[in-house]
Amino acid sequence: MQVELSQATIEQLPIMQRMGSYYVYDMSEYVGDEPGWAFPDAGEYECDDFRPYFEDPAATPFFIRVDGELAGFAIVNRQGSTPSVEYNMAQFFVHRKFKGRGIGALAARECFQRFRGIWDVMVIPQNVGVHAFWKRTISSFTDGDFHETRRSVRHLGNSEQDVFGFRSYVRFGSIADVGSRPESGRSRSRPATTGLTTSFERPPAGISRWLGNEVAMNKPIAVVQGAPTPLVQDLLRRFVAQLSPEVRVAGVIEEPAVASGDGCSAGDLRSLEDGRRFPLLQDLGPGAAACGLDAEGVVSACEAVQQSIRAGCDLVVLSKFGRLEAERSGLAQAFASAIDAGCPILTSVAPRFGDAWDRFAAPLYVILPADLGAIEAWWQGLQAHRSPSAEAVTPA
Repeated sequence: MQVELSQATIEQLPIMQRMGSYYVYDMSEYVGDEPGWAFPDAGEYECDDFRPYFEDPAATPFFIRVDGELAGFAIVNRQGSTPSVEYNMAQFFVHRKFKGRGIGALAARECFQRFRGIWDVMVIPQNVGVHAFWKRTISSFTDGDFHETRRSVRHLGNSEQDVFGFRSYVRFGSIADVGSRPESGRSRSRPATTGLTTSFERPPAGISRWLGNEVAMNKPIAVVQGAPTPLVQDLLRRFVAQLSPEVRVAGVIEEPAVASGDGCSAGDLRSLEDGRRFPLLQDLGPGAAACGLDAEGVVSACEAVQQSIRAGCDLVVLSKFGRLEAERSGLAQAFASAIDAGCPILTSVAPRFGDAWDRFAAPLYVILPADLGAIEAWWQGLQAHRSPSAEAVTPA
């Protein structure tokens, strides 16, 4: 069984509008006795006009298909219960023929994965069947890391809604095409993709320790910028050197390049765990004006870091997110493994790959100046705000 989301066009509005009568009919099972829900003398329920969703640049309507057959619809917009909400499930419907087969949960998860950020799903309190569905689906997707409140929502006529709030985080897995992150002001809000397809359908367990804290200095990833690469790498080295011995550090940093005299500087990545060296740059031969990245050497370094993460660590230091990582090679899987394990990451990002980095890691990172004190403050902030069961370790 293949469940797919396909973005609906304005020409397909009449199809979704006709489906709306079945949508309202299903809701009437739970709210039919409420004021305004009397069954019409015309013999058919009417649904609210969906046209505003198709004309709203911040809304995205989808059809849900099962093995190619039309099975329902979903509409994502940005009008949640509070201004801080980034994405809201405005409408969601699965035809009765397809219910009880897990199709709605799969379609909902696909929406959550396409649009990462702060989410709301609002439910009419009397609609107990839908309430149970969303509670079950969101709990599974977030590994129980969500909150549920009842509040009056102004743009819904101050009606009371049961609101499920949660975050959808970047998912990591096998290589896929890089997508785009939605931004306000575009002519059509586009689904965000992580650039890596998911190998699981809920956030990494380690991410839960960071949820609920909006202070930027408590983000699990710190990106050091504002200085040349050698100075940034030296800052990373100095910070690691002053950590107490109890802190288990995994990762690699760039070693100072050694001039070859032929226009190329040979460089290495050095393991922070055991000092092993992995070639970073490749001499292209006599007369070459520059040298190339040694992709195999960087991948070998990545595998070593992943092994250290699996063995257990408290901090992962990765030299840089650059061209190879933007192409989902190099150290990309080491970044993914660290996030999966819930390990803080200290790194740098090549400025010209800032957009690729944002698609890869937002909203989990904070930008720090090239200052040792700033890195120390970030690290100490993390230790202070980790869950009570986490061990706090600070620089010696």
